Amino acid sequence: MKAALLNKLLLALSFVGIFIAGSLSYSHHSGSALECGKSSGCQEVALYVAKSWGNFPVADLGLAAYVVLAVLALFRMLKGFEPKKQMPTVALTVVGALASVGLTVFAFTAIKATCLYCVGSMIVMILMAVTALMLWTGDAEPVPGKSGFGSWGLAGACGVAALVGIAFATNDGGGPPSGLSNVPDKVELMIPEKAHVIGESTSEVVAIEFYDLFCGHCRETYQEAKSKVRDSGGKLQIVFRHFPIPQLQGHEHTELAMNLAEIAAEKGKYFTFVDALFQLDRATTTPSQMMGIMKSLGFTEKEVVDRVGKETDSAFMKFYADKTYADKLGLDTTPTFFIGRRGEKPGMFKRSTHEAELRRLGAIQ
Repeated sequence: MKAALLNKLLLALSFVGIFIAGSLSYSHHSGSALECGKSSGCQEVALYVAKSWGNFPVADLGLAAYVVLAVLALFRMLKGFEPKKQMPTVALTVVGALASVGLTVFAFTAIKATCLYCVGSMIVMILMAVTALMLWTGDAEPVPGKSGFGSWGLAGACGVAALVGIAFATNDGGGPPSGLSNVPDKVELMIPEKAHVIGESTSEVVAIEFYDLFCGHCRETYQEAKSKVRDSGGKLQIVFRHFPIPQLQGHEHTELAMNLAEIAAEKGKYFTFVDALFQLDRATTTPSQMMGIMKSLGFTEKEVVDRVGKETDSAFMKFYADKTYADKLGLDTTPTFFIGRRGEKPGMFKRSTHEAELRRLGAIQ
């Protein structure tokens, strides 16, 4: 029966939506990063929501809507239904589709970012709205319920697939990178000469953070680092190393920023440059603004221009050595942390897992 098939399609699409919204919701609450293609738009949208909308749980609303739609579809499958009485499903899917379209357009026009998960959710909700309308306007005959193994099997398979998908999409840490064999046996051997550090060299625990100066999560962990070291009572030292990912949307100037930071470092002003850079809106930061920071630190435009981008220049070689090392380690996201006690081999952790390791080692409370 056509109506029964449409209802099964609604059930399957509901679980696709649960996977998408569930992944976004988990990322929102855990702070973990999502695999979002080369655009990094998921992170851009998430940061905008967190800062501009009071951390409003948009993903939670989507997840709740998909769960309700899945329950309604399953109930219809088991108990039977009359297609003409499915207006609640039609209304929920149409409202959801309109909201998804609106949010996606807003992200693209106002935030200048494209979240692939948001686009996926929009497509799913539009398909559900069309399917619900076809169900409502199609057959008028009641559809009998089917409570056998096939119905529960379909629902169970969809549910398991959604949960497995969420687990893979939000896999955020603890596992070794592809180049873990390149990690030395002692964490302090990962600290380069003239490293950029916060904390004392006598600390018991060392955390080495590979970060991108245009990464939103990196900017957050950078600010948190100061308080962590201060509150550790001398137990923690944090080392910052560069890992630029210029191919990401909004990160086009990250290598220039790192080059400038290393030039500033030669006058002992690395963190002064980074602090000033992080005061700017990273979505609109321009090279001229960064040049303005350099001038405020006492550099002339000529001496900066003469050095920046020169592969034989000491500042360029400094940040590029970090990048090369990060590539050798097999890193693919920022921030990434290597944490361990002095004299011991460090483990690799992501933003959402590094604090737990610091607590385990007694570096923070």
